[in-house]
Amino acid sequence: MKSSLTLKSILHIVFTLLLIITGMVLILTSHKLTAAVIPGSLNGIETRLQLTEKPFAVGESSSSPLLITSLFSSCRSTCPANISLLRKVNTGYQGDLSYLFINLKPGDDSAEALTEYLSEFAPAMQILIPKDGQALSELMALLPENFSDQQNTAHHSGYIYLSHPNAKGLITYRSPNSQHILDDLLILQRRGITLYE
Repeated sequence: MKSSLTLKSILHIVFTLLLIITGMVLILTSHKLTAAVIPGSLNGIETRLQLTEKPFAVGESSSSPLLITSLFSSCRSTCPANISLLRKVNTGYQGDLSYLFINLKPGDDSAEALTEYLSEFAPAMQILIPKDGQALSELMALLPENFSDQQNTAHHSGYIYLSHPNAKGLITYRSPNSQHILDDLLILQRRGITLYE
């Protein structure tokens, strides 16, 4: 029996299989693609990480979504970009939001300076200023973010986190995008409606 497969046919089959495998990997691993394809999927990465009362308590317990990010006033890249992004979320979302800002330079930034810097988010914000570098390191270790504090320079990933009453855990945005956060807030709001109706 003579094989009817030619080199061209074999290459065509291999190439087709590679395309199919690549497509499946992209769909299964990309949260953004998954969110675009599967209704109700989130753009952020939904973790099982639960925020405890300490150290992430924001005033009285609230049922409003909580957005968390870390910053310091002398930052010239990630921090101003995240503030601008949160401004867009604050303007675009129709419900109540709370904010928790974690100060990455406790020795350099005063509560007053940060309160003035972030005044547009008041009164629904809290600024968490760890007492020293060790307390800051312990706090940042609780979040899935790359952080190091070396020789007066804080290096951090600039993630934004969302804690929502209708989420299973903390939602992480590794490449924050205001529209993705707004979309997720609406998806989570709908989850609550279907859960409690």
